[in-house]
Amino acid sequence: MIRRQIVRAGWAAMVLLVLTSCGMKDRKQTYPQDEGVTQQQEQAGGQSEKHEASGTEPGLSRKPVAGGGGNAVGAGNASAAGNAGTAGGTGAAGNAAPAGGAEPERPGTAVRAVQNLEACNQLITGSFFKAGDIRCGLSFELTGEGWESDRLKCVFTLPDEMHTSYYDSMRTAEILTEKGKKAYKITPETMEEVPRVPALTYTIKFAMDDESDPHISVKGEGGLAGDYYLFEDSLTFPDVFSRYLSRADLCLWPTENLWLLRNEIYAANGRQFKSDVLSRYFSEKRWYRGIIEPDSFSDSILSDVESGNISLIQKMENDTDRDKLDGRNQYGLEDLPPAPYLQYLGRYDETGLSGDLSQARDMGAYYAVPGEISVPASITREQLQTVLEGGQVRVTLNELTGESRMLSLNPGQEDTLYGFLLYEAGEEPAGQGYETGIRPDYNTDEYHLWQTSWDTVMKTVYRGDIYIMKGAVSGADTGLLRASQYQREILPGPVDPETGQVICSQLTGNRLFYNSRGHFTAIYYLGD
Repeated sequence: MIRRQIVRAGWAAMVLLVLTSCGMKDRKQTYPQDEGVTQQQEQAGGQSEKHEASGTEPGLSRKPVAGGGGNAVGAGNASAAGNAGTAGGTGAAGNAAPAGGAEPERPGTAVRAVQNLEACNQLITGSFFKAGDIRCGLSFELTGEGWESDRLKCVFTLPDEMHTSYYDSMRTAEILTEKGKKAYKITPETMEEVPRVPALTYTIKFAMDDESDPHISVKGEGGLAGDYYLFEDSLTFPDVFSRYLSRADLCLWPTENLWLLRNEIYAANGRQFKSDVLSRYFSEKRWYRGIIEPDSFSDSILSDVESGNISLIQKMENDTDRDKLDGRNQYGLEDLPPAPYLQYLGRYDETGLSGDLSQARDMGAYYAVPGEISVPASITREQLQTVLEGGQVRVTLNELTGESRMLSLNPGQEDTLYGFLLYEAGEEPAGQGYETGIRPDYNTDEYHLWQTSWDTVMKTVYRGDIYIMKGAVSGADTGLLRASQYQREILPGPVDPETGQVICSQLTGNRLFYNSRGHFTAIYYLGD
């Protein structure tokens, strides 16, 4: 009975948090290998117009970029920069998916609705974009009893030229999944009291188990119709569409790959190409739909982030010394030592970092900064069952020191979002503990703890040097877009000339971006 009360009252809201924060996943920077386009071809095929033109002369002498794993630009389905799994000690974090196939499913919580559709948990933890118009997006939320629910909520986003309200650009519809059934009728509606547009009926079909072309198709007469693909599995570097990139993100990319990345922004927005090289390259992408002729394409449809990143990429293409991070020597990925904390990156939706910039050491291409790495404190499914049955379990908060607290049901609050209590060992649950909620992590089969205002309870897993690329940036806000819009380069803390004290020496973040060696390129602190 207790278990059922908690499930019904609290899981839906907890699940909503997971889904709305699925973008909190740490992002691993990929460094694609040359995809076979010669520089002579690039020059010949890329001089016809400003969008396609290569920003550098052919024949640049560039260090080969090592460590790219399977993330070649020419691979049909390279793993996304943020889709790293748990990195071992053998190479790049989260081995990339092989060309033409999806990343193998990692262990995770079995979600009934997802199982019914014969899909993997990426269906609810990832996000999708519409082929030919990346401005149209699709995501899914669980409703009902969380992972036990058969119901999925489809959330469409689309361009709203009127910008009358945030909700004008959203359409939602709920489906009751059935085992083995892949196609459903939906009528997505707005959240407005008086909709400006009539609701239209579509047929949504799930084909995520199609190894040759995993996607979701939406058929109908309205603007939502089309094929939708996972950001994480389809695009070379999905971050180019979601945040303002920095010099550290691109400094080690070969010029040819920068050219392709820049034009991938146009390709995702449905532009055709005059360049035979680009036409052939993007025609091999399952998600590409060239629906706008080159002379008819207008940059006005690009987002501010896309426009800003195009400008940065062009600048980096033209900078033949972009990899001289210390101002003197050229560096490649092979010159960066693997970070000792690499195994802790990319596994969870949120990873914490703190560092003392006053003690930063200049290592040439990067700074070594004393600091800590933390991940969400968690319990297993078995431990959750123990608590739900009236018992208590120990929750580790610091793996280095063994610090821990006890978790039990919150007396009198079992059927609320804060249905659990975290307290010091030896205290009674009715004492001065912390009201706590839990939420499932669909990727790891663990349950994370959170407290007021959805703040995740974290545990320390590493203490030592943190590697920060020169040119890396930091920022803070409630969302990634604004945090990256006002980002600043991370530098050793400046000293007040009068007092000799270091100013702003502490660096903190919970949204981390890094290369395959674990060197951070961007560190943001995001609030609620």
